[in-house]
Amino acid sequence: MNWQNLKPITLAVSSAMILSACSGGGSSVNNDDTADNTLICPTGTTYHLPSKSCELNNPPTLTVPTTAELNKDIMLALTGGDISQVTRIDWNLGDGTTQTVNKKDNHLETSLKHRYKTAGSQTITATLYDKQGNKLANISQSIQVNDASGALTLPTVTINPDNPVKGATFSVALTGGSNDKFSQAIWEYDGQSKTVQKADLYKSMSIKTDKDQLTIHIILYDNNNNVVGQVNKNIKLLDDPHTSFTLTATGITKCATATENMLDCTLAALGSDWYGLGQDGEAPAGAPMAYELLTGQAETCVKDKVTGLIWEQKTDDGGLRDKDNTYTWYNPDSSKNGGSAGTQNGGACVGSDCDTQAYIQALNAANYCGYNNWRLPKYEELRSIINYGYGRDQPAINIEVFPNTQSKSYWSSSPVVSEVDGVWYVGFSSGGGYYRNKSNSNYIRAVRSE
Repeated sequence: MNWQNLKPITLAVSSAMILSACSGGGSSVNNDDTADNTLICPTGTTYHLPSKSCELNNPPTLTVPTTAELNKDIMLALTGGDISQVTRIDWNLGDGTTQTVNKKDNHLETSLKHRYKTAGSQTITATLYDKQGNKLANISQSIQVNDASGALTLPTVTINPDNPVKGATFSVALTGGSNDKFSQAIWEYDGQSKTVQKADLYKSMSIKTDKDQLTIHIILYDNNNNVVGQVNKNIKLLDDPHTSFTLTATGITKCATATENMLDCTLAALGSDWYGLGQDGEAPAGAPMAYELLTGQAETCVKDKVTGLIWEQKTDDGGLRDKDNTYTWYNPDSSKNGGSAGTQNGGACVGSDCDTQAYIQALNAANYCGYNNWRLPKYEELRSIINYGYGRDQPAINIEVFPNTQSKSYWSSSPVVSEVDGVWYVGFSSGGGYYRNKSNSNYIRAVRSE
């Protein structure tokens, strides 16, 4: 053979053949020219082209319960399969919780305990890696987390009384809802913040304010101290019908015994058994009543020199201020009407619609006595002009100062706290006071403040 005439040849050997020869037959490969020729899969795994990674031939099963109960421990586990090449497990429990478990002392912990704090469907994923950090398997399973005691229900806010009064103490409390699921609450109102613990969560809280309106925010926490909701209450407060101001005298100047009335308050008239007992006429209390007549717009009104209030005088002329006009009580302002507006135009009158609001509006529009800020008097204001010294055959008021007064009932602006349709009135037949329904017809004596 003439070696000098031989030509060189090229021997083509596929990388898959080399990989097969070097792997010792312990793994299988996908013989494709597009495979990652640098990856050698360990025993028990197979090269997977789409992911270009080795995957376990016999992966374990992720065992989880079908359902779990909120806030109770459950066990998760990888069972069966061949995990001899796995050295790390990354757990993702679907609720934001992750945990990494590494093989230690030739042992890999494949179970995990967990407690879900949020109800709903969760997906649990276990990702398995070899010692080089190559991903060998990604195993997922879903679990439904249920609130075994039912859906969480927020409580409601209640107040007592239903129509609290400015400057008076009232109580506020939580009622109903999922009371066993709340650990604490933060109350925010009137610039204050108070934390209430579980044991006192449903106890009433006493509140006092001079504001016309108060909003209470209550932030609720569950047993894991997570915020689960907020309840609010907007409270409108009424004016105190018993407004304090200078006490006037009763007007009583006479005394009585067991058998006689209208006696002088002397020892001679009363005798030793009745004299010195402190009857109103004998020891008058309060500032003596004193009035001043004011004139404006050719009209007369009355200033109480003790309280400073200015009062309407009634007429007998068939006009707007006539003594015979009657009115139903009506006020659409929900912050002042006690929860019910009352009845419009239900009285008998001239010069305006026959309800309290319409009359006050008409009086102000007429600029009576030179003023346009007339209003209904509060209950105690109206009581301040009662004069018990006048006999039972005439109104309980100074009739020289307040002529044309009826011995009847006059409306105040003060709703009754315990009766949504009730309003306080003063009866000038005896000077007593009580309340009646807003649909009744009463008289009006307007007042204004300086």
